Amino acid sequence: MPSSLPSNDSHTTLSSLLRAYPLFPRSRFTSLYSDFRPLRTINPDGYFANVSAWESFLRDATRHGLTSPSHDTLVLTTSTLLLGELATEEEGRPLAIGAVVTESLTTKALIPLTTFLTQPDSIYTQSWASTITNFVWSRIPIVGETAAPVDDSREGTLKTAQYVVVKNVEEAARAVVKQQAERRSGRVSDVWTIEGFAEEFMNPFGKGRFTDNDLMVILKYLERDAKEISVSGNTIKFKPPTSPRPTLITATDTTLASLKHTISITHVSLTALTTHSTALSTRAKSFLVCNNRPAALSALRTKKLVEQHIETRAASLAQLEGVLYQLEQAADNATLIRLLSEGGKALKEMNQEVGGVEKVEEVMEQLREAGEDAEEMNRVMNREGLVSEHVDEGEVEEELEELLREEEQRREREEYVKRTKEAEERARKEAEELARSLEGLEIIQNGVGEKQEGREGERERERAY
Repeated sequence: MPSSLPSNDSHTTLSSLLRAYPLFPRSRFTSLYSDFRPLRTINPDGYFANVSAWESFLRDATRHGLTSPSHDTLVLTTSTLLLGELATEEEGRPLAIGAVVTESLTTKALIPLTTFLTQPDSIYTQSWASTITNFVWSRIPIVGETAAPVDDSREGTLKTAQYVVVKNVEEAARAVVKQQAERRSGRVSDVWTIEGFAEEFMNPFGKGRFTDNDLMVILKYLERDAKEISVSGNTIKFKPPTSPRPTLITATDTTLASLKHTISITHVSLTALTTHSTALSTRAKSFLVCNNRPAALSALRTKKLVEQHIETRAASLAQLEGVLYQLEQAADNATLIRLLSEGGKALKEMNQEVGGVEKVEEVMEQLREAGEDAEEMNRVMNREGLVSEHVDEGEVEEELEELLREEEQRREREEYVKRTKEAEERARKEAEELARSLEGLEIIQNGVGEKQEGREGERERERAY
């Protein structure tokens, strides 16, 4: 459903859904509300575009529980009342809803509720196509090409009928299977009474629990079409995760489902009794505030009776839960024993395929004899010179010595190169050090020469005087 649609709440109406529906822009209202049936011949693309828009809208309106008085989300109820709720001030009532229903029946987007619940074959089998086609044509009067289809919506009326919306059912079924997978903890969690299923599994379209119609439809789909559950009487059993199909319901399954439902009912009853006890206590206090002692005593007496009832129910609940726990443990043990038994049978079959210990010993003896025969043949062929397996140890030793010499020469070359590089590096460093030393010596000598020249100049001046 498009994200721009209103959420599934009590404030959503058909008119608000229409105004927000992305496939119903104002520019298309005139075409969508007109009698566009003739377009099927003169403009098929326009015709099927309108049919597709209405089909999508009716599907989403049903998801919101807006197309039936009981707020079904999987069943569309067509009626004149629905046409009136779809009417607008500008366009009036839609005039081609009948064509939409007819086309949806043909493509199996809609399936008559009674047919859906009674047909033994899956809706995905080929036999459904002829069933739906016969249903549609049986309701079309033979009055030529302009005959009215399933309804009289061109005259402003629409026959009352109920249709299963297949896409909604498929989506709801996936949600139920997901809910079951999340709560599964063993064999006991796979079985339910129909009442327990209705209480525990929520409608994924945000409408709380499934309505009666929705419940019948989702259970039939899960059993017949999705192959996710088996149903027997009032008991439902989900298929185990490791099984491709649901298994038959046994007497033990029925007992487990009934026990679970009884425990659930007892929990609800205890909650109600506890609430009642608290209310009686509050009432007694209020009577005392008003100085109404007799009424306070009456409330307290009733409270005591309720508390006794709570104790009795709590004891019964403990016993029921204990029995359920033991049954669940026994079921797990039975499953474990069955798996061990199947594993033992499989191991025995595999051992039989091998042939037992004697067969293994026989095979190993054959392998040993075959190996000895091969060795004997090699010895004979060597003796006759056909196969030479002799290796000259002297040649091997010489080749090894040659490899060792080559390796020693390689290491010597590497060592020589390394020593040469180190010597060159040392010579370079010594040269640099010598150059720096000579440079300093030259500076010192220059300073000494200058001092001597200064003294000699002074002596010459002294002689002149």
